[in-house]
Amino acid sequence: MKRVLWILSAIAILLFLFIGSFHLLAYSMFNTNSCTQFNIDNIELRTGINIPEINDVNCENTNTTKRSEFILHAKDLEINDYLKKNNFTYNGEFYENTGESKKTIWDASFYKEDNRLIINLTYKDKVKKH
Repeated sequence: MKRVLWILSAIAILLFLFIGSFHLLAYSMFNTNSCTQFNIDNIELRTGINIPEINDVNCENTNTTKRSEFILHAKDLEINDYLKKNNFTYNGEFYENTGESKKTIWDASFYKEDNRLIINLTYKDKVKKH
């Protein structure tokens, strides 16, 4: 009986560490504003906008803002489905998705002619710290 308790305890500890490591990874992705590490993941977590396979990226950031410009790899991407699934609306010139959450303000613009996606983030949670 004692051996079974040790085994169950070991499994519980390993499970806790496994789940905790994923939580820590997601936390790191959400809180970085880097253009190199977790750039796409950070944007997806903060905006809910899926960023599919890309051909190129140009990113600029400060401590409180980030501007990322992506050229989407559109070979296998159905553009109209992508825009609909990610809640983009046409404004007469380009497609846009704007929003605000507790920690982020964003505006996203998609230009169909060259598959260019531009996302501007303002980190409200980082603005308060300064």
